[in-house]
Amino acid sequence: MSDTKANARALLEKQALHKRGHLKIFLGMAPGVGKTFAMLTEAHELRDKGLDVVIGLVDTHGRADTAALVEGLELISRKKIIYEGHCFEELDVKAIIQRHPAIVIVDEMAHSNVPGSVHKKRWQDIEELLNEGINVYTALNIQHLESLNDIVSRVTGVKVSETIPDNVFDRASEVRLVDLPPDDLIERLNEGKIYLNEVIRHASDNYFKKSNLMALRELTLRSMVGRVDLQVKRNGAIGKTSSTGYGLMLLIDSITSQEAIREALRMARAMSSRLHCVCIDSAALLDDKQELSEIMAFASSLGAKTDALTGDFPYCIKDYANANNINVILLIPQSQRDLVKKRRLINTHMPNMSIITLPYSVKKVSIVQKLIATFKHTVNGVNDFVFSFILTGLITLLLVYLSDYIKEANLIMFYLLLTLFVAVKYGMIVSIFTSVLSVACFDLFIVNPRLSFAIADIEYLITFATILVVGIVSARLVTHSRYLSNNASMREKQTRILYTASKNLSKAMDDIEAFRQIQNILKEHLNIVSEFWKSSSDGQCIRLMTELKNVDKGLINYVQTHKKEAGFGTYTLSQSRYLYLPIMISNRLYAIAVLELQFAQQWSDPVNSRLLQALLTLLKQCLEKIVSEEESKTLLMNIEAERMRHTLIQSLSHDLKTPLSALMASAELLSNKLSVNDIKEAYEISKSVVDDSKRMVRLMSNLLDMAKLQSGQVVLNKQWLPAQEIIGSALKNFKDIACDYTVNIDIEPDCPFFYADPILIDRLLSNLLDNAFKYTNKGSCINVEAKERGDKLTLSVTDNGPGFADNNTQKLFDPFRRGGRESKISGIGLGLAICKTIARAHDSELLAFNAPEGGAAFVLVMPLVTMPYTEDIFM
Repeated sequence: MSDTKANARALLEKQALHKRGHLKIFLGMAPGVGKTFAMLTEAHELRDKGLDVVIGLVDTHGRADTAALVEGLELISRKKIIYEGHCFEELDVKAIIQRHPAIVIVDEMAHSNVPGSVHKKRWQDIEELLNEGINVYTALNIQHLESLNDIVSRVTGVKVSETIPDNVFDRASEVRLVDLPPDDLIERLNEGKIYLNEVIRHASDNYFKKSNLMALRELTLRSMVGRVDLQVKRNGAIGKTSSTGYGLMLLIDSITSQEAIREALRMARAMSSRLHCVCIDSAALLDDKQELSEIMAFASSLGAKTDALTGDFPYCIKDYANANNINVILLIPQSQRDLVKKRRLINTHMPNMSIITLPYSVKKVSIVQKLIATFKHTVNGVNDFVFSFILTGLITLLLVYLSDYIKEANLIMFYLLLTLFVAVKYGMIVSIFTSVLSVACFDLFIVNPRLSFAIADIEYLITFATILVVGIVSARLVTHSRYLSNNASMREKQTRILYTASKNLSKAMDDIEAFRQIQNILKEHLNIVSEFWKSSSDGQCIRLMTELKNVDKGLINYVQTHKKEAGFGTYTLSQSRYLYLPIMISNRLYAIAVLELQFAQQWSDPVNSRLLQALLTLLKQCLEKIVSEEESKTLLMNIEAERMRHTLIQSLSHDLKTPLSALMASAELLSNKLSVNDIKEAYEISKSVVDDSKRMVRLMSNLLDMAKLQSGQVVLNKQWLPAQEIIGSALKNFKDIACDYTVNIDIEPDCPFFYADPILIDRLLSNLLDNAFKYTNKGSCINVEAKERGDKLTLSVTDNGPGFADNNTQKLFDPFRRGGRESKISGIGLGLAICKTIARAHDSELLAFNAPEGGAAFVLVMPLVTMPYTEDIFM
C-alpha cells in the first residue's frame, strides 16, 4: 500500500511541475565562481534564439564583466520600499507577472527581503513566479542550503542567516554546477574581481581560506551527487515498485537546537523519505511553549511534518509510527540514562523499529526544575493552606487525646491519610506543606518529649521522612494524573467542538448558513473573530459578512490569485493583522476565510493549527455537499425539462397530426360533396370539421394557459360566484357531448358563494368535465356536486367509469401525465396539470381518488370566504 502511495505521489508531483514554470539554479561553492556570469551568458544565448528573456534583478557587485553582460537584456524596474527612513530596491514580482516573459533572471535566491515586502524571502518571490508559469534562472551558493547551514558554519566559522529550504532546491527542474578550483578562486579574489579592495584581506583571512574552499567544494559536489540520486529514485518510482518505504521520526521531548533538525533532514533526504518531527508534550515543557513552537515551525518550514502527541511515551509513539509507516526513530537523549530508558521502551513495544541517536545538545531539565515547573503551574489559593492548617490542627488534637490509648506507630497513619487526602484534593504544594506541618505536629505534640522538637528515639526520623516522601510522591502522581486529565479534557473539548461543528453544518441548507455556523463556533469556543469572502464567477470576491475592520483587499486578491495562506502567522505579509486562508473545493477557490487570531501560536502551534484546519475541512465538506446538491438539482431539472420537451414534441406530433389529418380528409370530402351539390352529406361533414377544430383550439389553449400560469403572468380577478353559474357555464362548453351522458347536478341548498376567478374556475371545471367525458363510455353517469364542508367549499366531478388503475393518483397532475387508455384518447396530458395550478393559485387543493361506488372522482377543496353584505348585491 505504501509503495502505491509513493508512486501516486511521485506522479502527482511530476504533473504539478508541468503546470509550473521551470526553475534552473546555478550552484556554486562560494561567491565569485561565476554563477551570475554563466547565468547571464546563457540568457544572451537564449535571447539570440528568439526567446523572451528579461532581468528581474541582478546585482553586479561592481564587477565590470558582469555589468557588461547586463547590457542588451530588458530590465524590469525594481520595486522601491521605504524602511526606517531608507529607500531599498527589491524584486517587483507584480511587474514581472504583468510582463510575463518566457524566462526571468533573478539573482541571489537566498536573499532576505526588506520588511514590508510581500514575502520574507526572495525564494518565495521565485515560487510565486513559477506558479504563474514563468521560467526562472537564479543563482545560489552551497552555504545557503538550509540542511548544510551548520556544517558550513563549523567549517568556515561563518554563520549564514540567509538560507532556502532543501525541498525548494530539490524541486528545481535543473541545477547547473558552476565550479572553479580553489586556487583560481583565490587568484580572482586577489585580483579584485570578487570584492572591493578594502574587504579582500578580511575575506582571504577568513572565508576564502583554501581549506575552507576545498571543504565547500566537496559539499557542493556531494549535493549534486545526492540530487542526481534523488532524481533517479523519483523517476524510478513512476511505473516501478519502490523497494523501500522508510519513514523517519524525530522525537522532541526537550528543547533542542536547529542543527539537530537539519541533521535529521539530511538523513531523511539521504533515504528519500519525509521527516516527521513529533513533540512529546509534558509538564516540563510548559515554560518553553514559545521556544518549542519556534522549533516546530522551523522544522515545518524545511518541509517536515510536525505533530504534538500527548500520553504515555511508548504507546503514543507506537500509534503514530503505525499510522505514518515510520521505520526509523531519531532520538536526542538528555543523558545516557535517558537514552537507555527510551531504547528499552521502544524495543519493548516496537521491536522492529530502528533507533538512531543524534549527538546534539538539548536543554536538560533536572528533577528540581521539573518540580519547580510543576509548582509554577499549580494554582493554589490561601484558603487551601488555611484549610490544611486547620485540618492538621484538628487531627493533632484528636491524636493527643488518643495517644494514651493507641501506640504512636499507629497514630502516624492518621497523618499519612491526611497527606494523601490533601494531595488528591489540592495538589503538590499544599500536600508538601501538610507533610511538613504533620511532621512538626507529630514531633511537637505526640512524640516525647512533648512541646519540643527534640526526639527521644532516632527511629522517628525515618517516620518523619516517610511522611514527607509519601506526601511528595502522592502529590506528584496526582499532579501528573491531573496533567494527563487536563490534556484529555483539552482533546475532549476539541472533539466536542468538531462534533458541534459537524452537527451544525449538517443542517446548513446553503453556504451562507454554513459560514455563519463556523463563524459562531470560532467565536464561541476559540475566541476568533472571522468573516468570509466568496469567490464569484466573474473573478471577484464578495464580502458575505462585515465582522472585521480594515480587511486588506490586496491580501484577498493575493490569496485569490495564488490560492495559499497569507497574513498573520504565515511567511507572506506576516505583519498583517489578520490571517487569510483559501477554501478550495474541487481544485477551485470557493471562498476566503479571514481570521483575527489572538496570538500567532493559534496557527503556528501544531495542535491549534490542526483544530483550525479540521474545522475548515468540515466547512469544505459541507460546501462540497451543498454545491453537489445544487448541481444535482440543476441536472435533475435539466433532465426533467428535456423529458418534458420530448414528451411535448411526441404528444404534439400525435395530437396535432390526428385532427389535422382529419381536417384535411374532411375538407377534401366536403369539397367533393359540395361539387356535386350533396348538401346533406356536406352538412354532416362540416360538423366533424368543427369538432376537430375545437379539439385543436382546446389543445392550444391548454398549452398557452399552462405557460401563462407557470410564468406567473396570470393575475387573479376574484369575484363572488354562485355554484349554479360555475357549473352551468362549464356545461355549456359540452352541450353537444353531454346529451350522450347522464349528467347529475347536486348543489347543496344555501350553498355559499365561491370566491374565485370566473375564467380560471371555468377552465378548471371544464377540464375535469372533459376528462370525465373522454374516459367514460357514452351513457355513463357523471355527477357534479357543490357542497359546504365546515370552513371549506367543495366542487366535485365523479363518474362511474373504469377509475384509476394506479393508486398513486397525485401523479396524474404532473404535466404530460396520461391515463392508462392514452393510446385511444386524444390529449397531451396538460388538462389536470392546469387544474392543479389553478387550484394552487386559489390557495385550494385538488384531490383525485377512486369513488367508493366505482369510477373516478375529482374534488376541488376551496377555503370558505365570508361574503361581505351589501344592500344591492343582487341588484
